[in-house]
Amino acid sequence: MDDDGGVVKVPSSVITAINFDVLTAEDKEKIAALEINAPGQVISSDLGLPNLSSECSTCGSVDLYSCEGHFGVIKFPFGIFHPYFLSEIAEILNRICPGCKSILRELCTKGEKSMSRINKTSGCKYCAGRSMGWYPRMKFKVSSSSNDLSRRNVIIVDVNDKVPKKKGASGRELPADYWDFVPGDAQQDESCMKLNRRVLSPLQVVYMHIIPVWIMVPVRARI
Repeated sequence: MDDDGGVVKVPSSVITAINFDVLTAEDKEKIAALEINAPGQVISSDLGLPNLSSECSTCGSVDLYSCEGHFGVIKFPFGIFHPYFLSEIAEILNRICPGCKSILRELCTKGEKSMSRINKTSGCKYCAGRSMGWYPRMKFKVSSSSNDLSRRNVIIVDVNDKVPKKKGASGRELPADYWDFVPGDAQQDESCMKLNRRVLSPLQVVYMHIIPVWIMVPVRARI
């Protein structure tokens, strides 16, 4: 650099490309000044000003103009579904077999017998339907009419056929393993597990392993 006459010459360079990317979970943890584990930590002095101590614990600044704030991460036990994507999730679930995870297709064309479809199901009881017991189709949908706030905007799955209200009321009953594709959730209430319906928690939908990652919001967020 040349400092003649008080003029500083800055080296020139050429930008050849600009690359945009999304931070990974590991990247966020590295740059985070604090991991949020309790509600009160969102106003922690580690995250910058303003705060109760009037001083930033991370950079030591006492001036709002000198501290722009610092990055914090919140860790959740599982992914959080974006509410605007719930209908898309239900649509995907209705197009994929819950058992073999293949795309549902109507293999039985007009004029053919149902056995032609059964022979192409690769042994999946849900695809085979009635050939391997009574495994009726199911329908996933978004429920938003519940009076219970915790039940609003959740995904429910109904048996898409008539099921006897009482066990043994008719000769047609759901097999004992019909709902086995739904992962267990220890925190789920028994009222969510009716004979012909299941109310799915986000954790259960995630562990069904058929939902694309892009419909889930990041599990670590900037404060």
